Amino acid sequence: DEIARPVEITERATVPDAPVSPQPARDGILGGLVGLVLGLIAAFGRDALDRRLRTARDVNSELGLPILGRVRESALGSPGLAKNGAVPMSDADFESFRVLRTGLGYLAGERSIKSVLVTSGLPNEGKSTVAMSLASAAVLAGQRVLLVEGDFRRPIFAKRMGVNATPGLSDYLRGRAQPRDIVQTVEMTAPRRLDSNPVAENGAGTPQGGGSTGLLACITAGSQAQDAVELLVTDRFEQFLDETRQVYDLVIIDSGPLLAVVDPLEVVEHVDAMIVCVRAREA
Repeated sequence: DEIARPVEITERATVPDAPVSPQPARDGILGGLVGLVLGLIAAFGRDALDRRLRTARDVNSELGLPILGRVRESALGSPGLAKNGAVPMSDADFESFRVLRTGLGYLAGERSIKSVLVTSGLPNEGKSTVAMSLASAAVLAGQRVLLVEGDFRRPIFAKRMGVNATPGLSDYLRGRAQPRDIVQTVEMTAPRRLDSNPVAENGAGTPQGGGSTGLLACITAGSQAQDAVELLVTDRFEQFLDETRQVYDLVIIDSGPLLAVVDPLEVVEHVDAMIVCVRAREA
């Protein structure tokens, strides 16, 4: 037999004061925390994949080489102090190369640096600007300087410094020219200085100075050379460096980029020091 029992109401249903879902405060906090975690993961991942060197400290830690100096971006593309009709480098930009020349002397210690190779990892990192401007700083310091263009694949000295493109180093190494044929002299000028009380209409100031400050001996790359490496491993090139070191106080060689061509590796064993130019924030 079925026994019917009456229904007993323990608690009467009421309308809640707040909805069970959604909960904006809770969802907002959880969403913020998840977004923060994902943002941190993305930032660390991007930083780990970004191989660009942004500061001098990055360069020092990655390459393990001492930092000789820093060059402002406004100085790039300049022929140093070559008096070729172009606007001379400003004194503010040129100060970096005075520091570089002094730092190179301290780096030498007790030994004498008579020859320097200037290169970079990739093209467009300022190696030619550094070579020309370092040579200019050495001339201003009273040194007898020979600037040699050893980048046969992308020669630029003739255009920037206003000298003849040929004959040059490649012609000499092939036996087609004598030393007196390839050495050219470039007149140096004083760095451009801006007046503290500018009078120019555009407010940029008035260049001051410009007088001759000495002569720089220069050798261009010369005629086109497809066999650049073969020319640099000859006894004639080694003899060329030995003879120029006896005549000049400092020989500066602007070579090709390390990661693009093998040329610098053939030259480095014949010089006293090497300067590697690294452009910050470049891919």
